[in-house]
Amino acid sequence: MISPVLEHFQSEWHDYIRLIDINADENLKLANFYRLTTLPTLMFFDHGHLYQRLDTFRGKDDLRMVLDAFMRSREMEGYIANLTPIYPYTRGRSD
Repeated sequence: MISPVLEHFQSEWHDYIRLIDINADENLKLANFYRLTTLPTLMFFDHGHLYQRLDTFRGKDDLRMVLDAFMRSREMEGYIANLTPIYPYTRGRSD
């Protein structure tokens, strides 16, 4: 169910992120270490540190919002010079 969504974002963001799908049933030590209580759980790491966790993943939009916020924070830190918008910016627009 979630694998196609992860694959889509991996292809879209391949230069900036690496997405890894781990089966909690096959990796019980890892699941216990991160105290996974709901599946799927998405965890975002930056340089080995947990950046954000989504325990209630509801779809592609959840992932897109987290990735966009992460990329904006990286841009502010000077890591990414030109952030490519992933959805139209509509703030203040009167359509």
